[in-house]
Amino acid sequence: MKMRIFDTYLYNIADKVSFGQTTPYLEQMLEELGFSYSHLAFSLHTVNNSEVFEKMLQQFPMLEKYYYTEDFDGSADPYLSSFSEDWRNGVIHAERGDEDDIIALFSKIPRQYEVPFGTLILDGINWFSDSNPSLAVEFRKQQGKHPTLTDPPFKSNRIMHLRDFDDGQKYNTIKVCVEATDDPSPRSTAEIIHKLRPYLGDPKWSGRSCVFPQEMQEHFMQCSLKHTERLCALADEAIPCVQTNAAPSASAQLFAHLMDKRLVRRAFASTRYELQKNAAGCENVLTCVDAHGYLYKVTVYRNPAFNEFQMELQISGCNFTISCAKTCAVSQESETQDIIRAFAAFCVKTLDSYGEALFADFGDTPDWFRKSI
Repeated sequence: MKMRIFDTYLYNIADKVSFGQTTPYLEQMLEELGFSYSHLAFSLHTVNNSEVFEKMLQQFPMLEKYYYTEDFDGSADPYLSSFSEDWRNGVIHAERGDEDDIIALFSKIPRQYEVPFGTLILDGINWFSDSNPSLAVEFRKQQGKHPTLTDPPFKSNRIMHLRDFDDGQKYNTIKVCVEATDDPSPRSTAEIIHKLRPYLGDPKWSGRSCVFPQEMQEHFMQCSLKHTERLCALADEAIPCVQTNAAPSASAQLFAHLMDKRLVRRAFASTRYELQKNAAGCENVLTCVDAHGYLYKVTVYRNPAFNEFQMELQISGCNFTISCAKTCAVSQESETQDIIRAFAAFCVKTLDSYGEALFADFGDTPDWFRKSI
């Protein structure tokens, strides 16, 4: 079994269709474009509130077969899900004949049924004439018997309709996943995305992922853990800062310009790290790609209300992601200058010297991994 490659695109279609009418909208879109899906899968999670499911099953008694509980964090969390315990072998789909009830039930969240997390999957879409209908199972450090996350640990040719607890009416989230596996390099998925544009608009985010055979993924995971520990140890030696969760006293001076973009830019001036514009959720993100194709990503999060900030360096390739983070609280705003300079020097040294150690375990990441989507 060889590596499989998937391109994923994220959409917000709240301006095109309501949450409850989304599945019929997607089905019509596929039909008009000459595509079809072969199976339906779903998962609903209420965070330890079985009463909601009791009401659902009174209206949809045929779906009781999908109800179960699983202990993730010391409590019996209830779920409705078609993902079986044998999901690693591809058993994730609902039984034939249950599709209408599942679609009707999903259309009633978050109203009339307040479910914080949900996923509905139109699976096995024939994006290409030779599309592979089987699942590509990703390895994750922690996986329960049932993959009930809104981003389940497998890839396939699919469209996912997502419900997240803080979406509100401004978000109606769709993920389109297209397998791009080909030899010697991935096939383009741009034409498919072009066909979807009149219905879904432009993607808000896109990314490429590689899924390897399970034994290889387990090896890469062990190597990633080793390098994460090593990188964190090196960061501890290089960066002087204090980790704390204590809130400042009422009389403490708060630093409104704590670790702002100007300070970060100065610290990384004359380095190969480039400040990224319009970085979602954070104003300080810098990136660089080394000779092995690894992406080095620096992120600085600041919380002036607590005179606190966090600095993170993440390194990723097609088969790994490692990171280290330092959380710092300061009593004087001037202290941040020495800390960010030390962090910048650490990031530059890591970029210059750590790639060979990663290459020994992971090999090169090819150019197409980042440049073709």
